Amino acid sequence: MEILFNCIKEINPYCDIDENTDLISEHILDSTGIMLLISMIEERFDIVIGEEDFSIENFQKVKNIHQLINKIRVG
Repeated sequence: MEILFNCIKEINPYCDIDENTDLISEHILDSTGIMLLISMIEERFDIVIGEEDFSIENFQKVKNIHQLINKIRVG
């Protein structure tokens, strides 16, 4: 999860988050930020996030993103 926190901090260096922070409603990530985050995750975790996984729920909280990554890795 530390990698995810670091990615989000690269996009929004002034945010203070934990795994349950609502990244959308707290205005930590907007649509551009989410697209940047997807690109960073794909590169750093060597995975591909399919369009079917592009939902607000999957990117709303760090714990949700972590679950998505694990789901993709397991296949």
